[in-house]
Amino acid sequence: MERHGAIRVGTPEELRQAAQVFAALGMHPVGFYDLRDGGEGAVPVVSTAFRPTDPEELERNPFRVFTSLLTTSDRRFFGPDLAARLDAFLARRQLFPPELLTLAARAEAEGGLPTPRPNVSSPSPLPRSPSHRSRSTAPGTPNWNGSPRSPPTSAG
Repeated sequence: MERHGAIRVGTPEELRQAAQVFAALGMHPVGFYDLRDGGEGAVPVVSTAFRPTDPEELERNPFRVFTSLLTTSDRRFFGPDLAARLDAFLARRQLFPPELLTLAARAEAEGGLPTPRPNVSSPSPLPRSPSHRSRSTAPGTPNWNGSPRSPPTSAG
């Protein structure tokens, strides 16, 4: 069963970091979606989906993460003052912890990370509840199943 998540980033640097982290997990960008030109429902966002691209890995891991970038420079949505305030706010935050970025850079440089050995003293992971796999879409969010802006299917 396909599963998906979403992450919103505010700067091109955050998008680059997200791509590096996802690449360390074997997930790569697939598709480009410009949500700024959607008429009445347009939003100042461009998106991609990260997922495995190898068919065998995709079969094992059908998880996709839709990743959206806020486009503060688009004057159709933000005037210069608001864009400057948003950019200043985004420049002050740190989306990913440095340790994660270090591991992602290591994975990129070394073609992956070594597989950890099982730790027998660790507790078993808890099973995920069905609520974590909700297919519903919150009101006001883009329709990802069939609109012209749809992300790719598992074959795409």
